Amino acid sequence: MKKYQSKKLLTIFFLSTFLMKCSGTNDVIPEKKNNKSIRDTNLLIAGTLININNNTYRCPEANQILRKNNDYQISLEIGKPYYFNYYYLDNAKPPEEVRNYYLKVTKTLGTTLLYKRSRSCSSLVPPFVTINPTNVLDTELTFTLNYSEDFRRSWEVPNVYSIELTSGDPNITIRQE
Repeated sequence: MKKYQSKKLLTIFFLSTFLMKCSGTNDVIPEKKNNKSIRDTNLLIAGTLININNNTYRCPEANQILRKNNDYQISLEIGKPYYFNYYYLDNAKPPEEVRNYYLKVTKTLGTTLLYKRSRSCSSLVPPFVTINPTNVLDTELTFTLNYSEDFRRSWEVPNVYSIELTSGDPNITIRQE
């Protein structure tokens, strides 16, 4: 995540530097009024880019990176999300191959949870969306994962997922299969 943010800031810096450089006075152009107008416009554009970057929503850091076929016992607090990511390399496959991927949550009877996904950690709006389970048992919830959407390569901005306790026993187990 930090690599992406620093690349984004460098891009904005170089773009704003370029815009200001292009707006410098030029002795060949006799009208100084036009140069000032161009410079002001370029400064406005650079300022807007920097402002957008500062107002961009950033996903929270993951508490855990889930490795495939490992059980993670976690203790939740009501209303406080537990953030995690999936480990991309555990799920890599040849493009022509079709595989099914799941997140399984084991809980006690009567416990209710919310599973949320964020696919755009650099948008202007907090991007979390609640995902419904594809299979519900008394003590287990199963969520189907989509390979192309849920597993991001290490050089991409990672998706962030969360599990939030709404009521019941705070001790659960999560497992990515």
